[in-house]
Amino acid sequence: LAQVVTPRLSASFHAPLQPAMSKELIKISPEATLKFPSSLYVASTAALKVTNTSNGYVAVKVKTTAPKQYLVRPSSNTVAAGETVEIQIIMQPRTVDPDTSKVDRFLVVATPTNSSELMSKEEWSAKPKEEIQELRLTVVFTAGEETTSSNANNATSTVQKAGDLQSKYEELTRQVQSLENDKRSLQSQVEKLKSSGGGGSAGFGMIHLIAAFLIAMIISYFAAGSLL
Repeated sequence: LAQVVTPRLSASFHAPLQPAMSKELIKISPEATLKFPSSLYVASTAALKVTNTSNGYVAVKVKTTAPKQYLVRPSSNTVAAGETVEIQIIMQPRTVDPDTSKVDRFLVVATPTNSSELMSKEEWSAKPKEEIQELRLTVVFTAGEETTSSNANNATSTVQKAGDLQSKYEELTRQVQSLENDKRSLQSQVEKLKSSGGGGSAGFGMIHLIAAFLIAMIISYFAAGSLL
């Protein structure tokens, strides 16, 4: 996944709600919770839909209390009147079970703007609170037995395949070693024949025997190697 900088929520996220705006700017779906599976080692994505209910452009940005755990694409946007945009919130793979004592939260902030251009940080800072609408969501982890079971089955299958390949490799190694030993034994016999003067047709026949044996060894080696 490409690295995306997700704004971190400030302490004001936990502060009392600011005075409500006189006019609603956006609606979001889901309205209160973002659901992610509690499965480990898997990235999960939740879709957040933002609808502009005003008559003009609205700038929107999304913040979270856990920017290292979630990627938000896009984290800032400008939505035209009546338009709905979808924001992808990606939970990065977890290696441990979620800490139930901590709750991950998201804050969707919206404010009116005069154009379709993204607002700068300075423009956001200059906006009075009365012109800002804030909507909060809480992350909820759902049971992911099926996904977890699937991951476990895949892991078991991978281990079994690795074990089978290792067994075939070890068998191939034993076969090659045995052929090497037979070759050395035959070569030793040829040397003895030569040194005892038993050359001639017997030596010539032995050489052919060794050549045939080496060819058989090579064929056996590649045939066994194809099993891998």
